[in-house]
Amino acid sequence: MKKIMVIADDLTGACDTGIKFTQKGYKTRVIMPKDGDFSIQDESVEVFSITTDTRNCTSEEAKKIINKLLDFYGGNYHFYKKIDSILRGNIISELDVFIERGYAKKAIICPSYVEEGRTLKNGVLRICKSEGEANFNVGETLGLESWGYISLKTVRKGYEAVVEKVRNISEKYILVDAITNEDLQIIAEACEVLTECIPAGSAGLARYYYKPLIKPKKIEKKKINDGGIPLIVVGTKNPITVNQVKQLKKKNNLEVYLVYIASDGVTVTHTEILEKKINKEGILLTTNLVYFNEEKSEHLLYMNFSNENIKQIIAKEATSIYSSNNISSIISTGGDTSSCVLESLGLNRIDLIEEIILGIPYGIASSSDGNKIKIVTKSGGFGKEDALVKLYEYMR
Repeated sequence: MKKIMVIADDLTGACDTGIKFTQKGYKTRVIMPKDGDFSIQDESVEVFSITTDTRNCTSEEAKKIINKLLDFYGGNYHFYKKIDSILRGNIISELDVFIERGYAKKAIICPSYVEEGRTLKNGVLRICKSEGEANFNVGETLGLESWGYISLKTVRKGYEAVVEKVRNISEKYILVDAITNEDLQIIAEACEVLTECIPAGSAGLARYYYKPLIKPKKIEKKKINDGGIPLIVVGTKNPITVNQVKQLKKKNNLEVYLVYIASDGVTVTHTEILEKKINKEGILLTTNLVYFNEEKSEHLLYMNFSNENIKQIIAKEATSIYSSNNISSIISTGGDTSSCVLESLGLNRIDLIEEIILGIPYGIASSSDGNKIKIVTKSGGFGKEDALVKLYEYMR
């Protein structure tokens, strides 16, 4: 019996999509392969959500990793390709591998995530957040020479109309409009029928998608390591998270560690404790650029923020803080940063438990030798202004 496998290009995406299956009663595990080893398995797990960490790779590197993944897992799973809802990463290069190797004839692409202000209409992705607004022609943004298209009018006729339209389109990449959750549900129902296609969407589409091959089970919610304090790690410079940090700074019981980055935005100069607290109730680790909001630019909303040196230094500092304090949980923002932090701590899997805030899940991160810690992962662009405050209060 085939199980479900979500393939995401970063950790926060693997988590925010995987949690949608947890909510349907499936035991869901996020896997962070080390050195391309995809072998972390457990027969009791019904949905695996793998992060390939390929968002900032070259297209050739991304294809190589997807090929290795398919070499290992083959045809044993129903695949769901999680894509970034603002179209970052090597989306087409990775989907190409599934089609070239015969795991799918076509890809159904719908990045809409209604609650996060991402909707697709007339083939144009509209991103609307309080921090900024943008519109992208999806086919052109993805670099496609030609693509199929299914309008909102067809979607509103029901899933049978979508199925018929998909099968009559000759192009291998098909964009499907969706501006409401009802639209996404219809598309998901069509995807369940179109087993010859691979669905490619955000957590918005995944919420309604699953193959009815496994009987959902009730998930036992449990917490561990209670009694310590949370460590909040902020590596992204996304202005949405920067505003969330601004609200978090109002909490006067947080000890603050800052990684100082020079004006070039790349060079790390030093790390220091900004505020030492005797009776601290949590620790915040971030950069001076985020904490003092030294880089104000609305266009940052739609950019990648990847600097290997900065990520590794933040991860190293997080590990040091973890080992010298009574840390019971980690709240980590940004997919790249979160992956580096967990890798530095020797943790390679997350068993997802529940969604604290829409798109922001909580789970238990663990290692092969049994080390465990509570973990919350948050995409840089997700959450309202008070999101980090709410997460901090939840994990205390």
